[in-house]
Amino acid sequence: MYRGKDREEIYLFKELQPFGGQLEEGNRWLKIKALIPWRELERTYAGYFSHRGRPGLDGRLVIGLFLLKHMS
Repeated sequence: MYRGKDREEIYLFKELQPFGGQLEEGNRWLKIKALIPWRELERTYAGYFSHRGRPGLDGRLVIGLFLLKHMS
């Protein structure tokens, strides 16, 4: 089961910045965030889950961590 989050304003890795810190506009992560088709990727990710069972992790978190792993 997958439940996407409704997002009016999207923060990259909000879970990792609980203090509410702001990143500079020239930050490479913000530039990358603007290039990624989040909704399309999240829709594809959600297609791998059945309608029953434990909900999956947030798609944007999983996709962001996957990108981080492959960029390091």
